[in-house]
Amino acid sequence: MSGAIRGLTVVSAGVLVGGLSLLATSAQAAFQPVPETGDPGRLVLLSDPYPAEFLDLQPGVVRYWQVTATIEGATQASLVLEVRKDGELVERPDGLVMTIERCDTAWTGVPDAPQCAAGRAAVASATPDDDYTTSSPVFDLDGVDADGTHLLVALSLVAEDSGDETLMGLEGDMGLGLTAAAVDPVTPEEPGRPSPPPGGGLAVTGVDPLGLILAAFGAVGLGAALLVSRARRSPALRTVGSEGASQLARPGNPARSGNTEERER
Repeated sequence: MSGAIRGLTVVSAGVLVGGLSLLATSAQAAFQPVPETGDPGRLVLLSDPYPAEFLDLQPGVVRYWQVTATIEGATQASLVLEVRKDGELVERPDGLVMTIERCDTAWTGVPDAPQCAAGRAAVASATPDDDYTTSSPVFDLDGVDADGTHLLVALSLVAEDSGDETLMGLEGDMGLGLTAAAVDPVTPEEPGRPSPPPGGGLAVTGVDPLGLILAAFGAVGLGAALLVSRARRSPALRTVGSEGASQLARPGNPARSGNTEERER
């Protein structure tokens, strides 16, 4: 089992956090590369828009956020997702609803009528009833390869009355934590008597134990977090250290306290 663990390579973990507000308007931009958030050149993220700031949410109107993940230096890797959301706009019963879908090909028809040519699947949803401030379920994105995994995040409000002004001025953050792990080839042992399993090992029947390790390791991969400040803060891009996607929003975490290692303006 120890040899299998050495064959695992953590690709990287990244978090995209977008600002939400009902204050003003914002321009839609084309896909932009997200700064490196792990081992350089391994997990590559593209975001449209980037920075992800939705400052013109309106009742009855759906806004879309596209995120594409590709892998370099590996044929294929596992890919999992976690969700974070915080703030008044996402906590109110009539506030933000976020749904996430995946596609094997690039989405078309966005924003009028999003279409997926192959592999469309629902991934996750987050309503005001879901408390994802510090943790969320880990959602499997069915792997990633050089062709990419394409995510479409739909943002809408429970309130549908376009004349409803009770949400005006409220703000919130929503985030996607992406973690990928690839498997390096493990050199097979020379023919001979198989080595006994290490003491205390868990017996697994009918399941590839390497696959189990990959899934578990990918969910807690080491990396860095990328934060885009809320609308009420200065529009600074901050890169901070992280222990993994599952720990980014814990109380006292540098990503939440604002204790940054690098700052780009």
